[in-house]
Amino acid sequence: MKSVRYQANVWFLIERDEDVGEWVATCPDFYVVTQGRSLKHAFEMIQEAVFETVRDDLADDRDPMDRRAPKKIWDDLWSRLRHAEKRPPNEPFPKNDDEIDAVLLQATLTIPLDAKKRVKGSRSRHSSTDSFQLPLALAVYEHQA
Repeated sequence: MKSVRYQANVWFLIERDEDVGEWVATCPDFYVVTQGRSLKHAFEMIQEAVFETVRDDLADDRDPMDRRAPKKIWDDLWSRLRHAEKRPPNEPFPKNDDEIDAVLLQATLTIPLDAKKRVKGSRSRHSSTDSFQLPLALAVYEHQA
């Protein structure tokens, strides 16, 4: 029997915010925003937030894509993408956060629909079968001026 799942290709923009002193991560496909202490931490946080948001929407019979970010945010992502340096997707994060201002990347989100309910007593609401397909479809870096 074929398993039923929710799947979507999603974009992420992770950028340094000097005012906050952390990295801010946005997933415009579901209009989810988080932050982290480092580039890698911000990416981990946005993945967790996206899993929770999508699973909650699916559990409540809502279409997660109805959350899509406003056009202005998408225009900013496409503008940054046009001017950024494209890199191979096999190693999406540089070893040194100081080398870059922002990372734009795309991944495939997969959530089994039979597992869309919260796991009782679990701190994390996503299951081990939730995933972002790696290697990433695209990884791009903006260098500091």
